[in-house]
Amino acid sequence: MAVTDKANMLCILNILQEYSDENHILKMKDLTSKLNLEYDIKPDRRTVYGAVNALIDMGYDISTISTVTDGDISEGSFSLAGAFDYGITDFE
Repeated sequence: MAVTDKANMLCILNILQEYSDENHILKMKDLTSKLNLEYDIKPDRRTVYGAVNALIDMGYDISTISTVTDGDISEGSFSLAGAFDYGITDFE
């Protein structure tokens, strides 16, 4: 089954929610590995960057870090910082 760009974005968001926060970043290779293991999808790095940028444009607090080697971006890392922490502690 072909995975649409929207489905890729949701899968990436789920992985970031589950495995990252401001103290735990996911490297590109770890993110794509988890996407492959959990959703059986193998997006290329451009697809991941596009989905992450779309999520950021929609207001998700995603930090991105790029490692530049000899002028080329060689590795990206991502973390989702508290996008779903609304500070609600009392459910009564």
